[in-house]
Amino acid sequence: MLTLLIVGFFFGVETLSGVLAGSLISGVQIAISSASNTGGAWGNAKKYIEVSKLYEREREREREREREFILRKESKERFDDCEMMSAGGCIRARKELMTERVRATQSSSDR
Repeated sequence: MLTLLIVGFFFGVETLSGVLAGSLISGVQIAISSASNTGGAWGNAKKYIEVSKLYEREREREREREREFILRKESKERFDDCEMMSAGGCIRARKELMTERVRATQSSSDR
């Protein structure tokens, strides 16, 4: 706005009309280039969403690893006690372990 006043005051009406025409033409060019670049913005948004989905998948894998670690830890504790038990106790502990593993795989495949 200030530019138009200065140009009109110092250089006259003819120069002011040239500045106005030039600003209109350059404004149209900027509008066209901005509109043609929206595809890039949509592409970047799509990539951002895909990356966040990958992050969620990685978090789910971490949770699954934690579940497996806990299951292994519990099974190791059971078999450490197995040395003190009879053979029947060890068989029972193995049966419980196999049942838990089947349940864990079924629950992870349901997702």
